[in-house]
Amino acid sequence: MREQPIKRNGISGQVKDIILQRILAGHYQPGQRLKEMKIADELGTSQAPVREAMRSLEAQGFIDHRPHQGASVKSFSLEELLEVYQVREALECFAIGRLGPGLSEVLPELESSLTAMEEAAAKGDKEKYTEFNTAFHRALVASLGNQMLLEMWESLAIKSRVATTMFGTNLDPQKALKLHYPLIEAIRAGDQRAMLAAMEQHYQVIEEHHQSSDEDPLE
Repeated sequence: MREQPIKRNGISGQVKDIILQRILAGHYQPGQRLKEMKIADELGTSQAPVREAMRSLEAQGFIDHRPHQGASVKSFSLEELLEVYQVREALECFAIGRLGPGLSEVLPELESSLTAMEEAAAKGDKEKYTEFNTAFHRALVASLGNQMLLEMWESLAIKSRVATTMFGTNLDPQKALKLHYPLIEAIRAGDQRAMLAAMEQHYQVIEEHHQSSDEDPLE
């Protein structure tokens, strides 16, 4: 797996991004030991920035560290995944509750992401679908202009992707795509109540899907 060469400035941040991307890509599997020296050798850096990066990822809940065992990639249970979706739903509903009809301003961005999702789903491109789906939901939260809220959401979105990697690749983009249409229609109509109902239904379907099957997340 080849990444961009490490630059001098912000080394630990770059190392953190690379480790996280490896987790998202499944290069590092859940439960796999992460050895500082090996990663440092691979990236051409000292162990210090690798250690700092791994501490940051541990604080964010992506890495477990046990005494005398070292660091390893965190394994997410189904219950933890459902909790992630429940909090994501709360954050997105909070943004909708604050903005309501004001979401019409971000409608062009949402429609652009939705069009890209439709194209990816038609091609069966799950990676691109996930990319634009994330952009769609991020735009909802970002439109509120609350940086702390956005950072919380982004951390949860990454955990969703990590869990997706863990639970497999049986994603059905066409099925997931349909969950977004009621929300778009409600935003077009400026109907805040319908927006909230659509978002709640969106996540309810996701949770029910996980509780009744072994397939990976719809999101």
